[in-house]
Amino acid sequence: FAVSMIGFMFLLKYLLDSSKYEYTVYSILGASKNKVVNLMYAETLLLTCSISLLAIAVHRILYDILFDKINIMSGIRYRWQDYGIILLFICVITIICALPFVMQYTKGSLVVFNQKYDANHWNDLGAYCGTNAILQELQEDFPEIELNDIEDFTVSEVLQTSLPVSQFPIDELVPEIEIGLDELIDNTELFKDEIEMDPSYQTFGYYENPEKIEDGSPSALVFQGSYMNNYGYKYLENAFGEYVYVHDYQNVFDLDYYFNIFKPDCVIFEMAEYTFSDIYFEYDKMMELDMNPTISEIESWGLSEDWQVLDTEDIYVENKEELTRIFWDTDDVFKYVWVTLDGEEYDMIETETGYELTLLTENYSSDMNIEIIAYDGSSIIVYQ
Repeated sequence: FAVSMIGFMFLLKYLLDSSKYEYTVYSILGASKNKVVNLMYAETLLLTCSISLLAIAVHRILYDILFDKINIMSGIRYRWQDYGIILLFICVITIICALPFVMQYTKGSLVVFNQKYDANHWNDLGAYCGTNAILQELQEDFPEIELNDIEDFTVSEVLQTSLPVSQFPIDELVPEIEIGLDELIDNTELFKDEIEMDPSYQTFGYYENPEKIEDGSPSALVFQGSYMNNYGYKYLENAFGEYVYVHDYQNVFDLDYYFNIFKPDCVIFEMAEYTFSDIYFEYDKMMELDMNPTISEIESWGLSEDWQVLDTEDIYVENKEELTRIFWDTDDVFKYVWVTLDGEEYDMIETETGYELTLLTENYSSDMNIEIIAYDGSSIIVYQ
């Protein structure tokens, strides 16, 4: 009997551990801890009663044939009341044995990172929670955005037996969430050879989600680090109509370059707190960073305007398959410079020989009306 009870306790531990992730999913979906605990007990007792009733049936049917012959004492007869007492006793033992696991659950919280495997980052569950928190904030400005729903995904666990890089042996279950994105359009390779990025941070992706585009979801340019690169990206692919991501850190200083190309509805900066250092973000560049305001904003300042003729010989265009660069050679130095192409506004970026702009080749044609607007710190100069 003692051996049977010990074996039963190990079986119970296995069942509760294997269901732990299922209970976590219930919590994500909004179930209170009391409801999850009640569900845990109900599931355990139902399983216990089912196994016990099966055992009682087997014992009853085979008693005269087998069990009576192997009993130490002969002539023992079991009444239905005896079986009821045994069943009640087993249920009580089950409740007592389950208490430590229930207490562990009630004191714990969602496991959003693994203590051993890739402990420096959130896991798949953490990425799910983190990206939904980002999307929830964006809903204030873009109500068309839908939060990810874990019920739409395939949730499982994978046993990791070593650390990702060092191959140090471990034994840890890691959550894994799969999202069905069969209609997703991957444009990444089209830009890989043309897009400019910091040589140390080369992660880039460009995806279109036709279903979300049809629903009116916005386009997003996301500067993201390893947290999002490892797991979080797929939840943003599932949320935005267009999703462009660039490895952040030094690439952040070229925000205007990427914005000109992709013209997103919103820009997101995602980074871990420990990266706020000169190693990841050059302090001097951060202090000097000064993005262009919009043309309408600077015109609202009531500044004087000077109109000049734009010398087309100073304009040079370099066309490539996906991206086009427009160069304006000038010795003049301005605080801000813009160019409008048939009325569409772009920021120009200062270079050693003047200013330049990079945009999608599909958004440029040689017969466009070009106008350059410059602000020198006191007045506006318009070149036509």
